[in-house]
Amino acid sequence: MRNEGIYDNTVIVVLADHGEEFWERGGLEHARTLHDEILRIPLILKLPPSANRRGERVSATVRQVDVYPTLLELAGVSLSSDIRGESLLHIDPAKSRWEYAETPYIAALRGEEWKFIAKSRPKQEELYNLEEDPAERKNVAAQHPQVLARMQEEMSSLMRMEEFASAADQEYKKVDPKTLERLRSLGYVK
Repeated sequence: MRNEGIYDNTVIVVLADHGEEFWERGGLEHARTLHDEILRIPLILKLPPSANRRGERVSATVRQVDVYPTLLELAGVSLSSDIRGESLLHIDPAKSRWEYAETPYIAALRGEEWKFIAKSRPKQEELYNLEEDPAERKNVAAQHPQVLARMQEEMSSLMRMEEFASAADQEYKKVDPKTLERLRSLGYVK
């Protein structure tokens, strides 16, 4: 890219789609939990010099859904109101943001110092205090019913458990058998 003279005006994104579990909870691979070993992934952006962000390291958690609006803004494209996510060029690292993730039958919500994981099959709820337990080892849902209720309310505003379980089933039924087998071989579906 340098030889072609395009490196300086090129945006390069290095991003993983998910992490992997390596026996942290007795399993291997991904799509079985939504603990941080699955959700926390690298994101590296090489921006043009005009962005004035060289060497900047951001410790605030960002979301994959934020990459698309960031790239649109860098390309000078107006963001429409129906685009999910926010441009990372304007994220305030001091501001706490709610983060949501889902996989079939599991949803997770992270906010403030808490992480809530809800499973629909079998029905189970987990609550972790990330300041006291960053490895998410001690489920404190029973000890903090008010926090649990607040997290349940926040999550229900995003999606009802029954809806995401049935929606996932419906999506798998639309996939052709060859693609479904490829997804199965990668561990995305059973």
